[in-house]
Amino acid sequence: LLKILIVILHILILTNSYELICKAIKKERYLFISWVFILQSIVEILFYLTSLHGLGMEKISFTCIIFAYLIGFKKYNKFKAIFISLLLSLLYQSTHTFIAVIISSITGDSFLIKYEDLFFIVVLMLTYFITKKIITYFHLELTYFDKNYLYPFFKKVILIFFTLQVLLFISDMVGIHAHFNNFSSILATIVFICLLLIFFAMNSHKVRVEKEIALKQKKFEQEH
Repeated sequence: LLKILIVILHILILTNSYELICKAIKKERYLFISWVFILQSIVEILFYLTSLHGLGMEKISFTCIIFAYLIGFKKYNKFKAIFISLLLSLLYQSTHTFIAVIISSITGDSFLIKYEDLFFIVVLMLTYFITKKIITYFHLELTYFDKNYLYPFFKKVILIFFTLQVLLFISDMVGIHAHFNNFSSILATIVFICLLLIFFAMNSHKVRVEKEIALKQKKFEQEH
């Protein structure tokens, strides 16, 4: 029963984030989660059969699956699809990992081993509420940032997103070794904090650019 609840919470987090960021309708939400759930399940089975399970490859495949959906079904251009797929992936994975690190450091490994399923349910519930708050607080809706004059800046953001994705992958890779657990936790925490700082920078840049545009427009109207 707890395993089923974990799957439901995973689906709820992804669909809610996708709906808020892309302003998806009900039909799109079902299509999105079906695509992600089915393909990710197939990929994880393949990783398990080839002994690649648990090495962090799931995070990369997850991003690629979202990207393929946005290109194939939403018909987004590559730039927009890369940006949103990395955003959705990092938002979910870094928040989930950060919360798991914090709670496990408080409860200890013995509690985690004894109540593993309960632990993940609590982590996922907190992930749901925190990701929802982050999206609304930082205005991560696509309609808010999808402006031509912001594209040059967001190309730089994409590079940073790629870097954070790689760091999360490294965190998972080293985390499978017990004596590197602390380093893995620190790395995951850094990724989460950096992601929040990027969101701050995105909003600040948008406000500054729009003020400059408004000022130029006002100056132009006064001259003519």
